[in-house]
Formats: sequence, C-alpha cells, structure tokens
Amino acid sequence: MSISNFELKFKLIREYVHKNGINDPLIKSDWDAVKYDSQNKPIESSIGRYLKGLMLITLNRHCDPIIDVEEQITEYQSLTQKSFYFDQSNIETESDFEDFFAENSESSTLVFRGQREAKWRLYNSLQRTWILKQLYKSEKSYFELISKLVSYGKKVHESYIKSVLKSFHVDTINDISVLGFLQHHECPTPLLDWTNSLENALYFGIDGLAQNENGVFEIDDYFTIYSCPKKELTDYKRFWNEIINDFDQKLLSDFIEFIAKDDHDKELRMKSHFKGRNLIIKENITGSGLVSKMLDVEFLEPFHAVLFSDDDKDSGIVFSLHNNKNILNQKGGFTWNNSAFKPLESIGREYYQIQNPDDDVIENYRFCKCININKRLAPFISEKLNSLGIVKDFIYVSNDTNAFEIFTTSLSK
Repeated sequence: MSISNFELKFKLIREYVHKNGINDPLIKSDWDAVKYDSQNKPIESSIGRYLKGLMLITLNRHCDPIIDVEEQITEYQSLTQKSFYFDQSNIETESDFEDFFAENSESSTLVFRGQREAKWRLYNSLQRTWILKQLYKSEKSYFELISKLVSYGKKVHESYIKSVLKSFHVDTINDISVLGFLQHHECPTPLLDWTNSLENALYFGIDGLAQNENGVFEIDDYFTIYSCPKKELTDYKRFWNEIINDFDQKLLSDFIEFIAKDDHDKELRMKSHFKGRNLIIKENITGSGLVSKMLDVEFLEPFHAVLFSDDDKDSGIVFSLHNNKNILNQKGGFTWNNSAFKPLESIGREYYQIQNPDDDVIENYRFCKCININKRLAPFISEKLNSLGIVKDFIYVSNDTNAFEIFTTSLSK
C-alpha cells in the first residue's frame, strides 16, 4: 500500500530528525533501514511501520494551528504549517518572479510587507521586545507601556514632528502619528510596517538576507512578500468615513424633514437640491480634535488588525503620518495589533472565528496572500531594484534621530 503524501511526510520527518534526532530504538532501526534510489530519493517500500507512524504524527503537527503563548516567540517550522494561516505560492525562477512583479507592481488596492525569513510570523517590534525581555513580568500592562511611549514621545519629539507636518499643511499630532514616528526611529511600538509599493517590500525582503547554508529546512530557502487587499483589513480611515457619511445623511434627512414640515413638494425639491452634498465638511475635521480622539490608544484598545495610512489625500481625514522622510519614501502605512503576544495572522483568524461561530469552513480561512521567493533570486531582484532607484539611501533617507531612549524611559523602574 502506498503512503499518502509520501514526499511531504518524508521531507518533514527528515527535518525533524535533523533537529531532534531519534531516541526510540525501533524508529531508529527503521530510519537506518531506509533505502534510496539513484537520485537519492527515499524508496517508499523501504519505510518501516514505526517510521511510518512517526511520519504521520509529524505531518499532523504541521497541520495544526500554532498555540500562541506570552512567553515565547513562535516561528513556522515548515511551509506546510504556514499554509494554515496564509494563501501561499512559491517563486523559484526569474521568469516566475518577472510575471509576479508585472502583475502586482502597479496595484493600488494592495499593501505589501517584505520579511527576509519565510518562517517569521507577523509580530510587531513591541511584541518581540515584550516577550524576549519578559516585560510581562515587570510592567503593569501592555497598554500602560504603550501609553507611556506616546506620552514621552510627545514630550521629546512633538516640536520636531510638527515642524515636518507643517510642510503638509497639517498642524496636529495624535497618538498613532507619534507611534509612527517612533517606529521609524528605532523605538519598539505596537505598529507593523506595510507599504503601498511592491518594490519597497522587496527591498525589505532581501535587506540583510542570509542564504540557507545547511540546506535542511525547506522554509529557510525562502524570504516572503505578504500581499493583502486593503479591504481585508479594517481600514481605519474608510471605517470613519463610513460612520461620518451615515451620520451626515441622517442629519441631512432630519434637517429636510424639519424644514419641509409635511410639505411633500418642498421636501422633494430640497432632496433634489442637496443630492450628493454633505453638511459635514471633512476637510474641517483635521485640527478639530476628532482625529486625535479617534486615534487615542485607549480608544483603540478593543480594535485589531487596523490599517492606518495617509496615502489617500482626498479622503478628507488626515492621520498626520507623513511626519518623517522615511515613511514618505517607503510609501508606508501601519497595522495596529491590540495583542501583547499574538501575531497579526493569529488575531485575524481569531476574529474570524468570533464573527463566524457557526462557520464549518474555518479551516479555509487565510489571513492574506503570502509569496515565498527563493533566496537564490536575491541578487537578480537586487539588480532590478537598483535599476529602479530602490536603494538604501532612498529607503532610509533620514537617520538623524534615534528614539530608543523613549522606550527605556517608559519602562517601569
């Protein structure tokens, strides 16, 4: 009888043995008895029953969701395990990469993120610091630490941030704009960087990349580009625009009804006159205090997987994110994650389960697309990016400020 998914199972068991070894003498005997063909591929008929059992157990482990715990940064052990969270595809050749690049480089509906290791999960920098430095033992709460980051960040950098914003005719800052500034100046924050530019995401994907020297773990052969439709995230600007529009139309309807006073013809004339118009002028929202309130970290605490961006200049709401040159060149935006230790894809899956408690197809949920690109293509991609002007001096145009002291000052003494 043939073994289902034999190649995948053997690949995973080989990685397992390399990492953990084999202590059981029966399984060790089966492992030593495995025979290989002329192309060094395992011969299925040489697999003993004890090794078959371990192969099945190992595959099942890779097909279960990862348990998120506050004491540990978790990583994907295989592309199989990662497929539980993402809609994956692999790019192995220059031709396949060119097709992918041509299809996505001009997209206006996607946000991208590049990471130089496919095994890394979507943790933000404050989560990593919270876990690795065991801050859950010394800090009162995760959100109290975030509030202190904002408070000290404003105290030290507010005047500089405002001076940059003046060139965009924006004179107000808020909690997210302060965190965005700190994020781009070496301070851990609860924000995760995304970009509207595939080219920029590719730069981050290969920046500091290391090849898979031991060649054992398949996932180490790849870096990753995440590609996410903006509509799949809670676009905070769109969210508030819809609230304001709904309120505006209700206000306009009540106003017409009050003025018309049961005069049906007058009501129709007024509706025709005000059709397509708004009572609330969104341009006046900037500087009014409403944006600062909607971006207060205490107000944001219940929100998850929220996207912040100022790339839509015509929306009428400005978040004051264009407060440093790096974020401008990087065409950057941020996602907000309200968990101290769950990566973004876990939060997305968890929320989906809450919203769909009776959904029998939860196993088909995926956070976003994930393109795993073979690291061997890094020199080819680097050359392409250089020709487009996507180089270090462009991506990191401003390195004049280091805000890490904001983090150390915010820690409990």
